[in-house]
Amino acid sequence: MTNLPKPTKGPIIVFGILFWFPLAGVTYQFLHFLIGLRRLGYDPHYIEDSGRWIYDPKLNDLSPDATNNLNAVVPVLEAHGFKDRWAFRGNYPGGKCYGMTEEKILRLYREAGAFLNVTGAQELRDEHMACRRRIYVETDPVAAEIKIAQGDQATIAALAAHDTHFSYGGNFGQPDCRVPLERFHWQPTVQPVVLDLWDNPSFNRNGAAFNTIATWHNKGKDIVYNGETYYWSKDREFKKILDLPKRRPVPFELAVGVDEKTRSLLKKNHWQITDPVTLSSDMKSYHEFILKSRGEFT
Repeated sequence: MTNLPKPTKGPIIVFGILFWFPLAGVTYQFLHFLIGLRRLGYDPHYIEDSGRWIYDPKLNDLSPDATNNLNAVVPVLEAHGFKDRWAFRGNYPGGKCYGMTEEKILRLYREAGAFLNVTGAQELRDEHMACRRRIYVETDPVAAEIKIAQGDQATIAALAAHDTHFSYGGNFGQPDCRVPLERFHWQPTVQPVVLDLWDNPSFNRNGAAFNTIATWHNKGKDIVYNGETYYWSKDREFKKILDLPKRRPVPFELAVGVDEKTRSLLKKNHWQITDPVTLSSDMKSYHEFILKSRGEFT
């Protein structure tokens, strides 16, 4: 990529899960941060420096070998001008360093104006504490706040290692919001979006579906607070509007992985079903899915 703007504000680091979970939606999530920071005048670098193994979609399992994931993601980063500005360091026995050298990674920790720990997935070690501004960007609100209120020391320690905290919880602190806010000052923010990545001047709404890509049922993430259960699963809510496509003259499409019983139930109620794994494994297919959408429905 040529004609990139020259940075005027120095280096900044984005931590995330690009290589750990190399699906198209995640890749776009972090591209928006990186490109947005570059347009604001920063020199953004993407780093994963974790002690956990990556998830390899080809194996459908965890693996210490990041090669497949790097092969999927690095060409996308480099196509958008981030060659020589990414690194993966497997901080586990046998883990390797790819992209920037370890020397450059450690120098960036000392010299960068800040890091953004997007999703909070990067666990902080002593070398990370050298960064002068440590920003936590919470993309899934509520669970951490409840754990803090319940005295979960691991969550408290992880957040306390940061000096600035942002959350997508835009309603935090409002009279109608019952989420407990203790210890940390959460500032509201939203997911940045680089709109020109989604230019679609030829969009035709005729026949276009309201759609979404989702996990139908999550296990082990529900949380109880003050006797009330907060569910981390979308199937409960979709079941409340199961017959919606039968009542509206527009298509509704779900990219979800479901069993045959659920698939049959959804199709009976006129939902269009798309395979989320195939869709999310290919940047072009994912991009086209979004561009042809009548709107997000989730």
